[in-house]
Order: sequence, then C-alpha cells, then structure tokens
Amino acid sequence: MITLSNNLPDINIKSVVYVKLMCLYAAYREYDKIALFWVQRDDSDNITALISLIDNNMIICRDGGDEAELRCFIKAISPTTVFTDLDTANVLGLKIV
Repeated sequence: MITLSNNLPDINIKSVVYVKLMCLYAAYREYDKIALFWVQRDDSDNITALISLIDNNMIICRDGGDEAELRCFIKAISPTTVFTDLDTANVLGLKIV
C-alpha cells in the first residue's frame, strides 16, 4: 500500500536514487505544497519503496514491492519524469531517456 508520509523512514538501499530522494526530503519536508513523499509497504508492513514528487518530477527508490501498484500510482500521478535505478525502470516498463 502506498501512503503519503510526513516522516520518511530509512531503508537499506544505498544508491544515488536513495541519496537524491533523502536530500530532497531534508530540504523540502516542511513544504508540503512544494514536495510530497510517499512510502510503499507490503502486507507484512515492510517498507518496499520511497517515492517523492517535486515540481511534477518523481523519484522512486524501490526494494521489491508491488510492481502493479507502482505502475498504477505512476499512471495516476502522471509525472513529467521519473528518476529511478535501471532495474526499477525496466521492471516498471518506464521509458529510459
């Protein structure tokens, strides 16, 4: 389940995507009209993805999770760009530029 979050938890993914997302969170977490942050959790309440949206640009830091739910979420939000790692982009069928 993807839910809006005021406090992003730490996840065990150390990548450029994670660093970028957490830097944006540190800079914009108090500005909910500028930036939105979501957490995806599985049925066991484990965190499977962190997602941000700033200026219609999305970042997805994923560790497993429900791929169909992420695809539907991206389609519903319809961001201009999605920044993520290559594996996630391929799994979600994102156009790679």
